[in-house]
Amino acid sequence: MIDIPTMLGQQQFTGPNLTPITTIANNTALLNEFVKAATLQKNDMIQPLSCTDPKSLFIQDCRYFREAINVPPVNMKDDIRSNLNAAQKGQYPVVIDYKVTISDSVVIFKKRLQAAQTRVIPPEEKTDWPCRYAKTCSQVADWIRHEIAIHLTHTHLIEEAVIVASQRIFEWDHIITRILYPHWYKTLSLNQAAREILLPKIIFDIVGFSTEKCKAFINYSYNNFNWQEQHAPEDLKKRGFEPSALNDDKFRNYAYAKNIHPMWKMIKSFVSDMFAIRYKCDDDVVADSAIQKWCDEIRDSQKGRIQSFPQSITAFDALANAVTINIIRVSFINKPSALFSAPPKTLNQLKLYTEQNLMAALSVDQPRQCLLMSHLPYLFSFRVQSGQSLAGYVSSLYNVYKEKKPSAADPHANGIKLATTLFYDALVKFDAEVAVISAQMDDHVRHPYNVLDSDITAISILI
Repeated sequence: MIDIPTMLGQQQFTGPNLTPITTIANNTALLNEFVKAATLQKNDMIQPLSCTDPKSLFIQDCRYFREAINVPPVNMKDDIRSNLNAAQKGQYPVVIDYKVTISDSVVIFKKRLQAAQTRVIPPEEKTDWPCRYAKTCSQVADWIRHEIAIHLTHTHLIEEAVIVASQRIFEWDHIITRILYPHWYKTLSLNQAAREILLPKIIFDIVGFSTEKCKAFINYSYNNFNWQEQHAPEDLKKRGFEPSALNDDKFRNYAYAKNIHPMWKMIKSFVSDMFAIRYKCDDDVVADSAIQKWCDEIRDSQKGRIQSFPQSITAFDALANAVTINIIRVSFINKPSALFSAPPKTLNQLKLYTEQNLMAALSVDQPRQCLLMSHLPYLFSFRVQSGQSLAGYVSSLYNVYKEKKPSAADPHANGIKLATTLFYDALVKFDAEVAVISAQMDDHVRHPYNVLDSDITAISILI
């Protein structure tokens, strides 16, 4: 089910799943498919799709779902559903359901093409059940991608490989361990709980994939994680958000991009200042044999299995990038995780949808699944305690070292104090910038937007 949204699209820019948003200019073939569909339907979307610069059209592309769960090409047009049994209806993760091409899929466009400057929903949109159903399908895909691919796999499981490799390779007084160990708090125990309880007893029961295909989706997400593309400036540029252009008016409501770029620079600067205590030049990095062993361990096909991790790190800047990625990755409702009735097979069927059809697709008559799918994202996003926030960590580290003198046990006390002082000052300025960027957003967008404020940004993966 494919919906071209206005307000829904804006909600994605301020929602939980911010990193997959990318310009459609990277995929002109897909844009041409949308234009073809609008033309066949004689829809008014023909004009904005055809005349807007593709660099200003953005998508969250979930077409890879079928590939990820190993759906054979011969079955590409079949619905995907979870395990079926006598006590439970079939669940349908309508993956904005792209079946081979848009021509093979059910495509619908919203009637209203411009986002309103008010929160009031016009009556014609309020009762537009076909489009509301399509938006629900979009939210299903977003729930699956965020909770399973981005949160569970790209954060918890990827970071676990780095934690284990680091603890196996580095001594506890190694500079990389000293920088990273605060960001490992609770991660391994949480991951174990996820394996024993969260996945088998909850997630597998509320998503629209079968258990086997859900595991395949996790493996696909892990194996296709690209470490080299996690540098925030490069990631933003690749997705169509050139860092130098983030102050352009068209990006005023994508506060995440405007915040993550300076946060990356700030954290990398702190990491570099800490590294400068031990590494004076690239040759010093090369001379540290543990770093090469670290790379080998993380990449090993029987151990970390992150093939995109650098094969070797021989430069100061490259090492700073690798460690900064780890810190950035560990620091970051009402969406259904599946639909509970079969999706329409044709556009004509969808156009006849009423409120009853939408309610039948939701899990309102299955309270256990309904509560789990709505409350899990909330529980995963609770506000961190001050001592476990980025600001709390830096403040604590500063207080430890502000009066500390170099000693045999800690000869680099002065260097750590300087790096921490600079980091703390940068955090104060950064939080002020976050507030300014939030205030510049349109009135109809959620306020305040303080997602990356250092007082509420976790220092480790706490849930």
